[in-house]
Amino acid sequence: MVALIRTGDWETPLFFHVAGAMLLVGGMFVVSASLLLAWRSQDEGTSVALTRVAYRTLFFLVLPAYIVMRIGAQWVLSKSPFDAIADDLTWVTIGYLIADIGGILLLVALILAGIGLRRAADKGPGRTSARIVTVVTLLLLAAYIVAIWAMTTKPS
Repeated sequence: MVALIRTGDWETPLFFHVAGAMLLVGGMFVVSASLLLAWRSQDEGTSVALTRVAYRTLFFLVLPAYIVMRIGAQWVLSKSPFDAIADDLTWVTIGYLIADIGGILLLVALILAGIGLRRAADKGPGRTSARIVTVVTLLLLAAYIVAIWAMTTKPS
């Protein structure tokens, strides 16, 4: 229904929002899968390599994708005819909550990932920080799937 009333000036911000969200979820999947494989790996070298891939993906792909997604979301809402508070758009509220809380959790994961990467350079991967980052990224991935559901079904 929203697509029927959408004007052409929504296309660019919506493209950036959706592209950022796709890269964000894809990057979180790569990070989660790499960390889970590193967690289960018996070989120390493979575990360190997978952990480094996960941490670098988190920093170089997921963080920029989050920024693009969040800026795109705000840009789309500014171009839309809706007022999220006055119109009580549940799907926008769900998206904002997940994005804002997810941003805080992403920063926590980045800090712990940086600590783990530094420890990996010194004496092997930081097992505790890697496992915490694994849990955080899995929670974020689940939350982003809920956000995708909210954005596509637009519950009221």
